Amino acid sequence: MTLIRFNAITYANRLKNAGLASAIADVEAEEMSNLINNDLASKQDLLNVELKLLSEIKNLKNEMIVKLGSLMIAGIVVLGLIIKL
Repeated sequence: MTLIRFNAITYANRLKNAGLASAIADVEAEEMSNLINNDLASKQDLLNVELKLLSEIKNLKNEMIVKLGSLMIAGIVVLGLIIKL
């Protein structure tokens, strides 16, 4: 697993050296650090979403099988009634 390494102080200093105001550079570095540390999805997060989606697909597949089976039975019953008449 690859860890993302982000040094907010180095980032802020680079912004300051590029001509950005000190206060703005500090806020930008802090917000970027928060974003990277808190808001990025981890590999485990993605695996959890994948498992949830696969489970949902399985449930939908089962529902479709039940509905198709019900339609087939209803069709056979209707056909049987038509033949009797």
